[in-house]
Amino acid sequence: MQYVYKYETGFIFKKIIYVGITNDLDRRHREHLAEHRLFRQSKLYYFKVFTRKKAKKIESYLIRKYRPILNKAESTSAAFQMFHLPFIWRPFKEGMDY
Repeated sequence: MQYVYKYETGFIFKKIIYVGITNDLDRRHREHLAEHRLFRQSKLYYFKVFTRKKAKKIESYLIRKYRPILNKAESTSAAFQMFHLPFIWRPFKEGMDY
């Protein structure tokens, strides 16, 4: 099981500051909190994906779509694939069973 996740800031005007994938959401969240203060001021949302390959494609799509400020720039040579399925983002709560 893989997780695609995003960090969002703002109350009225929300802005995605980071998009990523992981197989351990709790661990990765703790790593981000130690990395940068913006993560501590943001909310984490996620959804489950069954394969790493699919998660990587979705992550790449979301990074290109939203251009989060904390993501490194990706190569533009990769094929850009549109996803028409709605992503149902769930709010992250520490200690939950995902």
